[in-house]
Amino acid sequence: MKLKKGFVRVCISFLIISISFGFTRVLAENNESIKNEIDNNKDRIEELEKEKEEIQDEILSEEEALKRIEEEIKEKREELLKVSKEVEVFQNEIDLIQEEVDKIEDEILKIEEEISIKEEKIENLIKEQEKQKVLLANRLRNYYKLDISNQYLYMILSSENIFELLNKLYNITILMKIDRDLMKSNKESEENITLEKNAIEEYLKEEEIRKNDVVKKQIELIDKQSEFIVIKEKEEKQMYELQALESEKNNLIVSLEGVQNSLQNQIEDLLSYNEELQAELDRIFEDIENGSPDNGATPESGNESGFLRPVDGVITCEFGPRINPVTFEAGFHNGIDYAGNTGEAIRATKSGVVEYSGWIEGYGYTIILNHGDGIKSLYAHSSQLIVSVGNSVQQGETVALIGSTGMSTGPHLHFEIRVNGQPVDPFGYIPY
Repeated sequence: MKLKKGFVRVCISFLIISISFGFTRVLAENNESIKNEIDNNKDRIEELEKEKEEIQDEILSEEEALKRIEEEIKEKREELLKVSKEVEVFQNEIDLIQEEVDKIEDEILKIEEEISIKEEKIENLIKEQEKQKVLLANRLRNYYKLDISNQYLYMILSSENIFELLNKLYNITILMKIDRDLMKSNKESEENITLEKNAIEEYLKEEEIRKNDVVKKQIELIDKQSEFIVIKEKEEKQMYELQALESEKNNLIVSLEGVQNSLQNQIEDLLSYNEELQAELDRIFEDIENGSPDNGATPESGNESGFLRPVDGVITCEFGPRINPVTFEAGFHNGIDYAGNTGEAIRATKSGVVEYSGWIEGYGYTIILNHGDGIKSLYAHSSQLIVSVGNSVQQGETVALIGSTGMSTGPHLHFEIRVNGQPVDPFGYIPY
């Protein structure tokens, strides 16, 4: 008789308003949905891990390339140091040769000055000799013009005494000797100066040859240095190019490491999200994961439990076996359905703490209140959730609004009471 009454109520519920799916089916669908999301996340994690490994391989490849570049830079630095030392050695030699060239040039300048002085002396001597020659020539001409016997006769006749005569003769002799000595001295001086000048000029030629040899060596060193400078510039250019490539590789590695870190963060976020999903799944369905009824959980007196009706609507389906109005399969209804209008207030049947406020597959927008002592109440298919997880609510306080979310054929409230995770007949707690 009781079964017949329940069947009639199921029919009425099917014609008037939607009836929620059986709890067991809803749980299976919800579990499957969350598990699918977890599996999808795991697939995405595998993809990210693979992408991360590829990037890691690329990083390793770039690091190997960077090591080779660093080795090349090291070799270039050593080569450049060697070339720079060669250039420095050549420069030192060039500087020393330049000092020698400067000394030779100073010496040549002094020699040229000495030659100039000697030439001036010779020129002056020649001029003086020319004067002496002219004087001597005039004197000789006078000697030859005058008869010597007449000269001696003149000196005898013009002399007052023998002493004056002797003195005049002596003076003539001295004068002639001076002339001879002067002519000899001039000739010797000219010959000496000429010899000295020739020696200086020869020394000057030797210094010029020496200078030319030194300058030639200097030019050779400069040419050799120039070759090394060209090599040095080439090495420097190659090193700068390698350093630029090194910087590029470092930037690329940093970028790849950034991408790798980003992927790792995504992986960690997905892992964390999966943990949250699993925790949420465990938390939501810990108390409601076995959908079989437990009639033994009904308290002694429902009316004395202190629970209120959540809404004032007509009851369209009670707790117990039923035919699912959607699938037309036999099942079990884990709560009570109340007819109502969208937007009507759903009241807390008793004071408690909001344990869950969100979407559950099949149930739609759902509120779960924890009243302590293992007793919880569930409010499903809401159009709007008023309270949030962690909120403390008072008996009669609006927690949600009637709607038709989830598996529903119309606006209504699906209400459950669970004791230690098991659904029980709500009429054991709330007024009929």
